[in-house]
Amino acid sequence: MLITDNEKEICSLQEALQLAARAGSDLVEVGESKDMSICKIVDYGKYLYSKKKDEKDLKSKSRKIETKKIKFGLSTESHDFEVKISKIRNFISKGNRVECFILVKPLRFREKGKEILMNVLKSLQDCAKTDDSTAQNDNTDQGNKLIIKLYPK
Repeated sequence: MLITDNEKEICSLQEALQLAARAGSDLVEVGESKDMSICKIVDYGKYLYSKKKDEKDLKSKSRKIETKKIKFGLSTESHDFEVKISKIRNFISKGNRVECFILVKPLRFREKGKEILMNVLKSLQDCAKTDDSTAQNDNTDQGNKLIIKLYPK
């Protein structure tokens, strides 16, 4: 099948090559079906340029999702806590993931660390979500590190 500027027609390969030569352009295969090839008469250089340009536009429009990390301490004061919450809100609003973590050096303060992370979850429940495993704090324990991962809603 041959696709020209304003019509579609079925012709042999030789006829299509002659039409392309008369037009001063190239015969380019743009698709294939079971029975026939789908060709178009175009300038091959322009065709490649427009194809690369379209791919570049798609690549620039696709956004990379980053994971930002915020560290909390066991002795984080209320003002520092609010500043970190506002930073997390900013990251979430931009579509990034956020990983909040606490290093618990003396392991006896593990419960206090879990309490701080639950306060972070409560503060951000309107704009962020977490997967169920980290919300239950089952898979967040990594030695002396407590982790919770937040995602945009």
